[in-house]
Amino acid sequence: YPDALFTIVGGSADRLAAGRLAAQEHNVSNYCGRLSFAELSRLISQATLFLGADSGMGHLAATTRTPIIILCCHPLGGSPSHYNSPSRFAPRSRHVTVLQPSPNPGCEIACEALRACCIKNLAVDQVVASIANVISRGRPGLRSDIPGAKSVLET
Repeated sequence: YPDALFTIVGGSADRLAAGRLAAQEHNVSNYCGRLSFAELSRLISQATLFLGADSGMGHLAATTRTPIIILCCHPLGGSPSHYNSPSRFAPRSRHVTVLQPSPNPGCEIACEALRACCIKNLAVDQVVASIANVISRGRPGLRSDIPGAKSVLET
């Protein structure tokens, strides 16, 4: 998406890593740790889509009409009662798409690894296809008065 504008949001602790990512591309802005809760909500509400983890920002995005793609670490077929299960705790909105990885051996019920494990099984092509699907549906009524408020990525 060469004409897209991307905005990275997160906490102050994410600012340095997000800055390195933003410095690699001309169309990426880094707002990590720079926005109030109200400003963050407004930015997300004006985005074409929100792409991030099942986190507080994903739930904030669910309060807007912004389409949401959540990258979930809980494997497909995992226990629906597990604390990471999207059936329990994913953001609630009719605009949410949850992408779950296939499980690694030993993670069939849940991925309990301390480091990224099953989530690495999410294919880039799957994420890109989900983004293309959201963009193809369009975003009626989008208004953008915040620079870079087209797509929001969470760190």
